[in-house]
Amino acid sequence: PPAPNTSPCKTMAEHHGAERREIVSCKEVLFQKSTQAPAPSKNFIHLTVNAKGVVLRTWKINPPTAIHHHDVSGATKEDVATLAEFVNQEYFHEEIERVFDAQVLQQAVAAAKQSTPEWRSEPL
Repeated sequence: PPAPNTSPCKTMAEHHGAERREIVSCKEVLFQKSTQAPAPSKNFIHLTVNAKGVVLRTWKINPPTAIHHHDVSGATKEDVATLAEFVNQEYFHEEIERVFDAQVLQQAVAAAKQSTPEWRSEPL
């Protein structure tokens, strides 16, 4: 069975219907970044901030073969949040800073705030 979602973010299955589709399929990308997770992991991580929300995808890579095991349950993890959820979500912030760095976190939060009317007037 798949591992339970330990993050407070909504997974793809938890963001239902139209909201999920809007966040994931939005083509208006405000910020994106990809990287390999810190050693010893070989996992690949991709962060997208778009006009509808934030998607943080992780592909688990098997180090001996460098192959993504797409058939294995839990091999791909996708955390999804609306822009408002993302700005206030410690889990996302900690994960982005751990995998990328503080500068990428600042850029992602700034992009989310700039596209959300209630935060546009706040200092970044």
